[in-house]
Amino acid sequence: MKGTLLVFAVIVWSVVSVSAQNGDEYFHQGANLYIEKHLNEARRSVELGLQLYPENPKLQALLEKMNEEQEKQQDQQDQEQNENKDQQDQEKEGQQDQQQEEQEQNQENQKGQSQENPSDQNQQDESGQQSTPEAGELTQEEAERLLEAMQQQEAQAHRYRRIRPVGKGYTGNEW
Repeated sequence: MKGTLLVFAVIVWSVVSVSAQNGDEYFHQGANLYIEKHLNEARRSVELGLQLYPENPKLQALLEKMNEEQEKQQDQQDQEQNENKDQQDQEKEGQQDQQQEEQEQNQENQKGQSQENPSDQNQQDESGQQSTPEAGELTQEEAERLLEAMQQQEAQAHRYRRIRPVGKGYTGNEW
């Protein structure tokens, strides 16, 4: 008899506790999960509460707050993606500009060489020599450019040597 009474009491208590769960309990559960950053679980709890208690203003307000937060996060992600895309576009434009400048310089160099080459070819043709050098040989023009570049490097090295500090004193311009 005591066993049946105990079972009956447990059944009544569980029915009362289940029916006692109202919209506020779903609200509190959803709010706690939301605060703890368990957004998916919080949304499920609030939506379940709204299915059972569709007129509960707390649940409706919490769901609206969650939707607003989700929209803000989505907007922020979109903005970051746009910024990254803009940065990548700028980098690509910079690379394209640099490539274009290099191509223009190459074209200018080729034009300068082609303008110099006709006179060289005329001189070589007049002297009866071949206009193309053999493999491993430099043309006179290439040799002159190479010599000039080496002289510029040497002059620059001399400038750096004069300005370098020696010992305690400084021998360059002290202004």
